[in-house]
Amino acid sequence: MEEFSQISQALSRTGFPLENKIYNQLKKRGWGVISNKYYIDDVDRKARELDLIAYKVLENPECDLVFSIFISCKKDHENYWTFLSRSRPNLDPNNDWKPVHYWTDCEPLKSFMHDFHWRNTLFEKAGEDFSNVFSTGQDVFAYQLVSRDKYAPKDDRPIFQSVSSLMKALDHEKKSIPNRARGGRRIYLFTLATVVDGELIEASYNSNMPHLRKVDRVSQLSNYIVDETDVSSVVHFVEHTHFEQFLSKVSSAADSASSFFKELAEKAYAAIMTSQKVRDYFSTRFQAELVWKVRSSGFPDENYLGLNVASFDYMDDELIIQLAGKVDFSMIAKLNRDEKLKGAVGVWLIESARYSGNFRFDLAMPF
Repeated sequence: MEEFSQISQALSRTGFPLENKIYNQLKKRGWGVISNKYYIDDVDRKARELDLIAYKVLENPECDLVFSIFISCKKDHENYWTFLSRSRPNLDPNNDWKPVHYWTDCEPLKSFMHDFHWRNTLFEKAGEDFSNVFSTGQDVFAYQLVSRDKYAPKDDRPIFQSVSSLMKALDHEKKSIPNRARGGRRIYLFTLATVVDGELIEASYNSNMPHLRKVDRVSQLSNYIVDETDVSSVVHFVEHTHFEQFLSKVSSAADSASSFFKELAEKAYAAIMTSQKVRDYFSTRFQAELVWKVRSSGFPDENYLGLNVASFDYMDDELIIQLAGKVDFSMIAKLNRDEKLKGAVGVWLIESARYSGNFRFDLAMPF
């Protein structure tokens, strides 16, 4: 019917066919896809829409990696999307050029990552594709729409809105994951992409006159204030016919990251000897075990129900379980002499913390 043909032509001028094309490419490559995810804008409290969230779960016995791509789809045949770039500074204390956004509930990995400088090691071990996804070699300092018919500069609002919607969606998702991912032992990594049905131009300003060229992809370190917090992230602008190549690099980055975090999760257990945050995590867990193990070893309740685990410490090749509450030096000595109790605690340390070394009880310092 004629009207259906007209409707079809009208739809072809929107971005929806592009969104469907990207959806199908992702599904074909084995990615899970969520379409049209809504979130609340932190500034005006209005509902905003993210076109696609793609994710891949890479399982391992330590901690599953969920690698996510937040995707905005844009169609623009009236303008060139032009990105003004220059060489990235060798030293720049004002920008984080390797932003890695993550969330995890996997312990003790989570505690270890707060207490260990792991990012540089990640970039070294994960390889070129990972660096290509989570950093950028150039400084895109501005972007501009240029009309294709009159070559006139136009408002850059569509590019800006694309960036801001991705970064706000990322902030929303990181805050909402804890409400639905409890006990999953997962680490999430996020990357951001705008897929464009249109032409991308990079204008390099490394000399007096800019050098212009058509590109399949350009990546920008975007700085944005989300919920009154400064946030940096790499946003990839990908020409739609290049998306499958981009997805190959992202898939490779995900594989490398999965291997890295598996190894890091294993190291997190050994860090009970070096990381106070890891020790704090295990000492908090041991609090629930302490009184039960003391009682099951035959100690009288009236003397030991008031025990508290103040902290774990490590020195001279020995884990020190510092106790507080209704405890004195004579009680500490009795606990250390009791083989049944020491055996039960040793089993817990092996099973829960993978620690099989020496340990003892001690009285917590009052300061």
